[in-house]
Amino acid sequence: MVWPVAWIAGLVLAAGCSRGPARVAAPALNPHAGRDALALYDANGEGKISGEELDKVPALRYALERLDTDGDGGVSAAEIDQRVQTWRESQLGLITVLFQVNLDGAPLEGARLRLDPEPFLGDKLKPAEGVTGPEGSAFVSLAKEDLPDPLLEGVAAGWYRIRITQETNGDPVVPERYKLQTTLGCEIALDADWIRDGVIVLELSSKDS
Repeated sequence: MVWPVAWIAGLVLAAGCSRGPARVAAPALNPHAGRDALALYDANGEGKISGEELDKVPALRYALERLDTDGDGGVSAAEIDQRVQTWRESQLGLITVLFQVNLDGAPLEGARLRLDPEPFLGDKLKPAEGVTGPEGSAFVSLAKEDLPDPLLEGVAAGWYRIRITQETNGDPVVPERYKLQTTLGCEIALDADWIRDGVIVLELSSKDS
């Protein structure tokens, strides 16, 4: 299924924008995000998150090509802070996000997706959820109580861990590596790579990795 980009970027509401059904301010982000990220994940004290350290923060691994501006294969505090500043300058409030979830190449129906923001971004960024339909697709959004207007839907710009659960007759379908200790992550931003295709595709495998 091909989803036009307009469906994804159509509900981008920015503070200061004069059009749209509401004026939505972007959530305040931790001004020391880079420093706090390294405190959490730079186990080797090298001044960057790299190698196996990136496995503990899949959203940064997902965005590594965009983040690694000096080409050293890692992510420094300055590189993290620069990307966060880019989000601030865009003044994005909400972005509508579509996921396509496949398990062993087939669409996965009834899967619950949860996007949990990286803790180093601060406590103003809230999680988002969605459930896949028969074709394996799901729009993901903040909970109603976390939205500035209950008529809106979307996710704030940021780095998120993607946790997926699904059960059939009480039996788990999705392997543990996609659940609490997930290996999946993404960046939500209007200039993220997935915007070109209009969908974030997750190819899951039931086999041991």
